Amino acid sequence: MLTGSGTNEYDRTIIAEFNKPVALSSEGVHVYVTIFPRGYKGLRIGFEKEDGDYMVKNLAENASIVLQSNMVYSIDPVSFNSTAEAGKGYYDGVEYSYETFTDARDNNVYKIAKLKDGKTWMLDNLRYVPEGITPSKTNTTPNNGVWYPVVINAAGTGVQFGTDADVARYGYCYSFSTAVGKEPDYAYKLVKEVLAGTKTAADAKTELAALDGVQGICPTGWHVAKNAEYTALYMASGQSLSGLGAQGFILKGVGAVMVANPTASNDPTTSSFMGYANNKLNTGYYILSSVNSHTQSQAIMPNVTNNTAAVSNMNIRAAAPLRCIKDN
Repeated sequence: MLTGSGTNEYDRTIIAEFNKPVALSSEGVHVYVTIFPRGYKGLRIGFEKEDGDYMVKNLAENASIVLQSNMVYSIDPVSFNSTAEAGKGYYDGVEYSYETFTDARDNNVYKIAKLKDGKTWMLDNLRYVPEGITPSKTNTTPNNGVWYPVVINAAGTGVQFGTDADVARYGYCYSFSTAVGKEPDYAYKLVKEVLAGTKTAADAKTELAALDGVQGICPTGWHVAKNAEYTALYMASGQSLSGLGAQGFILKGVGAVMVANPTASNDPTTSSFMGYANNKLNTGYYILSSVNSHTQSQAIMPNVTNNTAAVSNMNIRAAAPLRCIKDN
C-alpha cells in the first residue's frame, strides 16, 4: 500500500488485493503491482491473515516516492514473522495494538485490549462450545443453543451457516440461554410458563435480570457484557462502528439465527437468518447479558450503512456472536 497524508490528488492510498498463496516456500512470494504514476509519500506493506487480522510494516515512512509511467520499480525483500509482527492490527487506515489471552478450557487464543472505556475486552468473538452441546448447522434446531456463524454464501445471493474455517474468524452464534450459562431451552421454558399462567411476566423478567453480568460461558475472570458496560464503551468511542473498529473492536460481518417466540397458538420449530441485505451482511446482533422483558434480551446491533452499533432488543430465543469483557 502506498499512502499519502495530504489532500492533493497524489496524496492518496493505493490498495492492491491478491489471492492468498496456496503455500509459502523458502523463497517467499513475489508480488507485482500496477500503480498510477505520480508522487507518493511513504510506503506501507501489509497483508491480511486468515483470522482477519493484519500484519503491517512501514517502509520509507516519510520519504517522497515518485513513480513514472512505463517504469518498473523494485524494493528490497520484506519478510514477516508471525511472532515478531504479532500484537498489531489495521482497520480502515488506523493501526491498533492488542495482547492475547488463551482460554485454558480449550486453548483458543483471543486478541484482547484495554479500550477507551478503560475496560479490557475480547476483540474476537467467542469460540467455546459448552459440554454436551454440538453446534448446529440447521434451521430446525431452535433450542440447540449454539450454531455455526451465519455468513454470505459464495454466490453473494444470500446467507448460510459457515464452516469450521468461518468459526475461526467469526466465532459461534449463541442463544441468550446458553450465553448466560443456562440450559439451551431455559428461555423457551420460561416464556411457556408465562403463557401457561404459572409465572407472571414481571417475575420472569426479574429472574432473567438477575443474570446480568454473569460469567456465563466466558472464561474464568471474564463475563458476558451488560448493556451499561457496552454503552459506556460505545459512548467513549464516538458512538460509531468505525470508532470501535479503530481500537480493534471490529464487529465483523456475521449474521444471527432468529427464532420466533412461542405463543399460545404458535410454537415454531424452525429458525431463520438475519443480517442479509444488498449482497452484504449489513446488520446483525451481538449478545449482551441484559434483558428488556421476558421475551426480549438486549444486544449490540451493528449497522454498516449507518456506521452505528447501538443497543437494540433481540428475541430471547435468537442466537448471535458473543464478546466477553474482563472482570474488574
